[in-house]
Amino acid sequence: MNIRQVLKNIRLKFNMVGSGRRKNKLNSIDFSIISNNCFAGIVYQHFNLQYNTPTVGLYFYPDEYIKFCKKFDYYIGQKLTFRPCPYIFVLVFCSEKQLISLFAIQHI
Repeated sequence: MNIRQVLKNIRLKFNMVGSGRRKNKLNSIDFSIISNNCFAGIVYQHFNLQYNTPTVGLYFYPDEYIKFCKKFDYYIGQKLTFRPCPYIFVLVFCSEKQLISLFAIQHI
């Protein structure tokens, strides 16, 4: 285990210690965060909450994120098509009429 992994483990353990107090200060724990990057996951981890977001693990380009939010109900109901990409991401498209490029991180 390298130093980065050790520091990450320490940070995660300290986060777990304080997450109960932080969670108690929330008015509700039943919420979704629609984010264009990993921000939502960080918030859920900070409060030790179950991920409750349709965009978990995804990255949107800013203009496509705005398009996604403007027609959220439309896009959330579309079937996703996964297309392999030679890098550490998988390119994902929504709907054939109005494409939105998403990047889903592959955890190896």
